Amino acid sequence: MAPQIGAVVVDRTLPFVSLALLGYTWYVYVFRVCISAIYNELGKKAEAVVFIVIACIFWVFSLWSYAVVLATGPGTPEKNYPQPVQPPPLAEANANLPPPATSPPFAYSPEGFDMQTMHQVPVLSDPPTDPFVSVTQHDGRPRFCEHCQRIKPDRAHHCRECDSCTLKMDHHCPWVSGCVGHGNYKFFFLFVVYTSLYALWVFATTLPTVIDAVAKRGFDIDVQWIVTIVLAFLFGFLLFAFSCVHGYYILTNTTTIESISDRPYYLRVDFDRTGYSYQIVATDIGEKLWGLGYSANWRSVMGNSVAGWFFPIRNVLGNGFTYPFNSEVYDKTVRRARDQSRMSGMQQNDSTLPSMDSPPPKDTTPAPMSRRYSSETDSLV
Repeated sequence: MAPQIGAVVVDRTLPFVSLALLGYTWYVYVFRVCISAIYNELGKKAEAVVFIVIACIFWVFSLWSYAVVLATGPGTPEKNYPQPVQPPPLAEANANLPPPATSPPFAYSPEGFDMQTMHQVPVLSDPPTDPFVSVTQHDGRPRFCEHCQRIKPDRAHHCRECDSCTLKMDHHCPWVSGCVGHGNYKFFFLFVVYTSLYALWVFATTLPTVIDAVAKRGFDIDVQWIVTIVLAFLFGFLLFAFSCVHGYYILTNTTTIESISDRPYYLRVDFDRTGYSYQIVATDIGEKLWGLGYSANWRSVMGNSVAGWFFPIRNVLGNGFTYPFNSEVYDKTVRRARDQSRMSGMQQNDSTLPSMDSPPPKDTTPAPMSRRYSSETDSLV
């Protein structure tokens, strides 16, 4: 209970700390560095105005992105798919009845997916031309969250701090007071990028100004200059590294959780929608399942509009429940599933054939009438 209370306190406190740091550094940079030192004391009026304008652009976009990411949830199966779904039961070992049909509700098929909008579309062919593929448990059942009592779509995970499942969960971030996932990943990324640019700009323009004012012109050191330089240096380079890491994740269509995972995925390949005709295929550890190429990966998070990439407006593609698999991974998985299906069919056929060591079956075919009578006569003799 204590760790949970502590996590809640941190989640509620850090956003105010972030806003306070942004507000404090902006005040020091604009009024004490640009206006007081550069504009008034050094007399570099045009330079001060340019510095202020560029800093304010980064600062406003950082605040805008931060406000949106705080107000936007990552998406949860409970809200987006409210129907209660119970876990399908396992077939009993000695049961005579076949296992219940448990076709996954969220599965990907190339003919049933619109790559432009990243949404599922109806599949008209029956059976489908392209099998359905989804991430499941090792026994073929859909992934199920015992805490939320809901089926977990592909790439969804349960967050203990939020006490809910998150669609395409990347990580839990106390700085944004919640999880980062499908619905707010773009806003989080823009916040990190613009805040790093703002901090690096403040650091790069304040440090030489302070050196010039103190060393060459004999100004007294303002302690708040030093505090701002230290904060800008720490957060600027730290967030710049975060921007590079998450930019790489976007371009490769992966998440923080997926990048550190050391377990294989179990993919269920359904050849139809009955729930009975399927195979389970285990992937290689570290295999990139959802990489669609740099351009498609980027658009899936940032949107199709180039202008929209730079603004914290909602144009993320898809609903977070179904994601297209990499074409090579999909083809390889389906091929392996069909091979497994053929092998299991051959094994079933082989089990019905007699063994080489078993005695030959008795000939129960009736003999001809003439042969039967002669045999009776011979036996009497």
